[in-house]
Amino acid sequence: MSTAVTQELPKLRSDLVISRQAGAVVLKDPTTGRFFRFGEAEHFITSQLDGTTPIAVVRQRAGEEFGSLPEPGMVEGFVGSLRRLGLLEADDAAFERPAAPRRHTRGGPLYLRFSAFDPDRLLDRLVDKVAFCFTPAFLVFSAAVIVLGFGISVAEWGHITRDLKRLWRVEMLLVAWLITFMVSAAHEFAHGFTCKRFGGHVHEIGFMLIYVQPAFYCNVSDAWLFAEKSKRLWVTISGPYLEIFLWALAVIIWRVTEPGTWPSAVALVVVAASAFRLFINLNPLIKLDGYYLLSDALGIHNLRARAFGYVKRRLSALVASPGPAREEPTTREQRVYLAYGLLAGGYSAWLLSWVALMVGDWLTQRYQGAGAFVYAGLLGLAFQNPLLRATATPRLRAWRERVNARWKSLNGPMRALLLLGLSLAVLFLVPWQLTVSGDFSVAPRHNADVRAEVDGIIAQVYVDEGQRVAAGELIVRLVDRDYRAELRAVGAQIDETFARLNMLRAGPRAEELRLARQNIETAETRHEYARRRYEEAERMQTARLAKAMADVATAQERLRYARNDLERFHALFAAQLIARRTLDESQELAGVREKELAAARAEVDAVSVGDLASTGDLAGFRKEMAVAQKEAEEAGGRLRLLAAGSRPEEIEGAEAVLARLASQRNHLEDQSAVPGVVTTPKPREKIGQYVKKGDLILEVHEFQTVRAEIAIPEREIGDVKVGQAVVVKARAYPERAFPGRVTAIAPAAIKEEEGWRGKVFRVTTTLENPDLVLRSEMTGTAKIYCGERRLFDVLTRRLARYLRVEFWSWW
Repeated sequence: MSTAVTQELPKLRSDLVISRQAGAVVLKDPTTGRFFRFGEAEHFITSQLDGTTPIAVVRQRAGEEFGSLPEPGMVEGFVGSLRRLGLLEADDAAFERPAAPRRHTRGGPLYLRFSAFDPDRLLDRLVDKVAFCFTPAFLVFSAAVIVLGFGISVAEWGHITRDLKRLWRVEMLLVAWLITFMVSAAHEFAHGFTCKRFGGHVHEIGFMLIYVQPAFYCNVSDAWLFAEKSKRLWVTISGPYLEIFLWALAVIIWRVTEPGTWPSAVALVVVAASAFRLFINLNPLIKLDGYYLLSDALGIHNLRARAFGYVKRRLSALVASPGPAREEPTTREQRVYLAYGLLAGGYSAWLLSWVALMVGDWLTQRYQGAGAFVYAGLLGLAFQNPLLRATATPRLRAWRERVNARWKSLNGPMRALLLLGLSLAVLFLVPWQLTVSGDFSVAPRHNADVRAEVDGIIAQVYVDEGQRVAAGELIVRLVDRDYRAELRAVGAQIDETFARLNMLRAGPRAEELRLARQNIETAETRHEYARRRYEEAERMQTARLAKAMADVATAQERLRYARNDLERFHALFAAQLIARRTLDESQELAGVREKELAAARAEVDAVSVGDLASTGDLAGFRKEMAVAQKEAEEAGGRLRLLAAGSRPEEIEGAEAVLARLASQRNHLEDQSAVPGVVTTPKPREKIGQYVKKGDLILEVHEFQTVRAEIAIPEREIGDVKVGQAVVVKARAYPERAFPGRVTAIAPAAIKEEEGWRGKVFRVTTTLENPDLVLRSEMTGTAKIYCGERRLFDVLTRRLARYLRVEFWSWW
């Protein structure tokens, strides 16, 4: 067939797979694996391209079919599009056309796909073995498991989160990775098995990066050929459904197994991994299962591209003249495009910005300049297509062509030698300034905390926030009513003491001396009288004691005679020489004599201890005499005290009390100890507040010269020395650089909040701040200049450090 005949009598390729669906037709090119969706009009035209019908006849038949004749050239343009897409037969050897080689890597940096293998034959062998998964019984069983698992997770949520925290161990990372890999594989094979179940083919399974988020994929594009919408939806939902089933099954296993065992731990990992994957995978704003499920449910294919195109056209129409006329979508499609386009566009912008900021911040903070170059390269790679379109000017294209032509003129070895020599010369001959950077915070070099010297109420504040004050300037006054009242009371006491002291210094009056002497004479008279009474009582007691002793002797003698008579009468009575009555009388007389002796002895005892009735109380007389003597001594002492006057210590004590109260009165007024700036917010609002001694009232910082503390990682501190130049840039003033010198290096490292930085050392520098732009707690980045080194040493110092320390420790 000649070329002219082919152009006039076009024929649709007979190997195309055609699926007629509601309101549309889907064509699949088996050689390229591409799918095309045509409306009713386009499908009618393609059905007429049998190789025998001229294009003019096709145009006439389309007019008869749809009631209006297509515009001139419309059918010819459509046929030309089919020819450019390779959907028309071009020669007789069309059936022998080799299939285009399938690329293993496709897409761009933001949507990159890595094809792994063709699973079609494997799925053909296994699909019958998993046929029970497509039965109503399994559907009911799996739904019941999902409901049960969901109920357990709600009831035991606290225990699940607790056990997950306990699993945070290094050895569980490998387990989590393996489990995630197996769950992901099961997810994708579920898509493949479902597509096979409904008669489709699956020729690709692999790994993809979508917005830098990793995921597996299974190419089930043949589902687009299914005429029934329900089948297409089942193919899409089968993967997430299986993963939800596995998640619920893992929840049940965790609940019935013993905590801390391997089955429980593996089940928990499946729960966490599946929940995270489902959260990502069912997100309809990125092109994963959630997106395709939404697209199929709405019946709008290529939803993302169409929505973005529609939103772009609407935005362009607001700022510029509308482009060429296009077929407008229906009202429903407009609402869907607008809502999805704005949501997906906003989410994509947020996600890309967040990832870019996180990666950029990590690279620049950890690797400084090298990290910035890598970050710039990653951004250029991610946005290479927009950058190429933006720089596609004729001048730039001509310059690139000249450079490419000169470079291609060199042979391979010459290119390699040129690049190697240039690289070595730059690395080993070019000096490069070694810099160490870190975050810093500003602190005043000198500051003064104005604190209350005494308890009181703030009566007056004489300064405002940000006001500059001089050293010794009055800034706060406390209420002093209580202390002034005390001061007046003590002053009155001091005046009274001074008056008494002046009186004593003048000497006692004659009347006071005469009275004092009279008191002494009275006391001495009382003492003498008491002494005489005591001596008289003592003599009386001695005489009475002598008489009592004589009475005792007489009673003893009488008792002896009475006892002798009694013994004689006993003998006579025994001889019956006397009467019984005479014996009894003798016995009675002996008893009387014994009682008389006892009474005499009692009298002796009474006289010995003193008888108050006869001799008086000798102890009382002695006490009275001692008291009289003490009173005489005290009267003499008072007389001597009056004659001596006041003591110097009393005067010194009163003066000390006066000085103390005067100092308290001075403490009621606080002054600034250093010149500086008041940094306390809204100081005048403190008026009326009660403060205790030592409470902070105001802060005054001296900002003419400030101190910056730089956090330098432990691995970098070896290059930092005292005296090295420092340049800092505050985040509030990025256009200004503040020079300084390293003044001190902390002797001990501290643990920084950012775990990846490890331990850091605080390096101190002093900065001049004449215009007071640097303020307390400001932050920024500081760069310490550690001297020039070879560029090779600067670039490889981290690797060299790792080899000399970490690698060395392995052996």
